[in-house]
Amino acid sequence: MKRGLLIVVIMGIMLLFAGVAMAVKGPCSDCHTMHYSQTPWPSDWQSTGGPFDFLLGGTCIGCHSGSSANPVKTLSGGSKVPVVLFTDTCPSDQGPGVTLAGGNFCWVDDDVGSREDEKGHNVAGIVGVDSNLGYDPPGWDPSYTSGFTFGQVTGGDNASWSEQLTCAGTFGCHGFHTPKGVGGSHHNNKGADPSTNSYGKVPATGTDNCGGYYRFLANIEGGEDGDWEYTANESDHNEYKGADITSGRNVEDPTGPPGDQTTISYLCAECHGVFHSRITDQDPYSTPYLRHPTDTVLPASGEYQYYNPDNANVYSIEAPVARVTIPDSPSSTVTPGTDIVMCLSCHRAHGSPYNDILRWDYSQIIAGQGTEDEGCFVCHTQKNAD
Repeated sequence: MKRGLLIVVIMGIMLLFAGVAMAVKGPCSDCHTMHYSQTPWPSDWQSTGGPFDFLLGGTCIGCHSGSSANPVKTLSGGSKVPVVLFTDTCPSDQGPGVTLAGGNFCWVDDDVGSREDEKGHNVAGIVGVDSNLGYDPPGWDPSYTSGFTFGQVTGGDNASWSEQLTCAGTFGCHGFHTPKGVGGSHHNNKGADPSTNSYGKVPATGTDNCGGYYRFLANIEGGEDGDWEYTANESDHNEYKGADITSGRNVEDPTGPPGDQTTISYLCAECHGVFHSRITDQDPYSTPYLRHPTDTVLPASGEYQYYNPDNANVYSIEAPVARVTIPDSPSSTVTPGTDIVMCLSCHRAHGSPYNDILRWDYSQIIAGQGTEDEGCFVCHTQKNAD
């Protein structure tokens, strides 16, 4: 009887903590300081100028920066952290074994790279304001995301930005678009488990923090790769949420918000709304397009049905697609007519060695030449010399 009761208690405890198994692990001192007076200062924090919100020892950038030799660094207490800013040197390439899924900010950082604004997002604390764009992101359209449950970027329907882009918060990408930002999210992460490099399907739930959303992006669904795609192939990668949004995308009279606000492209549209909404002069959308479509289905006809032709519809790490339904494990197969073209099919989120934060060098994509199905030719399969 006692043994049976013990088993029930153990199972209850396991269930209680099952939802937080992927939360940050290790000594609190890896991240927090009580009075901002610690001596000697832990090298992991790499930040000055505090004290900081939530008793943190440093900023987002301080924790998520490091050597290009270790794109996934391990803190003294064992927690694994993705490095999004190399502080020693910029590699000549990107992708698995070099950078993580979002790329790296080093190419836009004048302390490490050569300060090329076209190659990354200009995040405050890393680099100054974009010399051509100023504060406003290209395609800024606050009306397209009005009424978003987790707050609007900038805090409302502002005609222009009053502050520079940040990692998180009111003017940032991660967390709520409020001063709370990602507060509490690291302790409630429901996605991948970096300690075992295991994939995790994010439930996309929660209102107290963003731990239940893909990469702490409010309301966004997805499947997280355990090492942020430092190692990646056709069956080992992130899974991104997409949707085939057919209406309200007319260039003359766009309407928003879109019908699905859980996609990775909607996250981009929160700042670059014009690029998501105004893609055609017809409603429902159809060719010819005026802007490259996102959150649209990859056609099952014409050249698109042969996606990644060198590998027969196998998922391409170079030009990935999104899914209408996030799979329980990474899928190596792409299904034209079902899977979705997204912003990240062509772009990195943080930075890349190529202009416009692209995944490849657009200037080297030459129509009618070559037989390599790379870059644009992964989808536009009949535009090279094959």
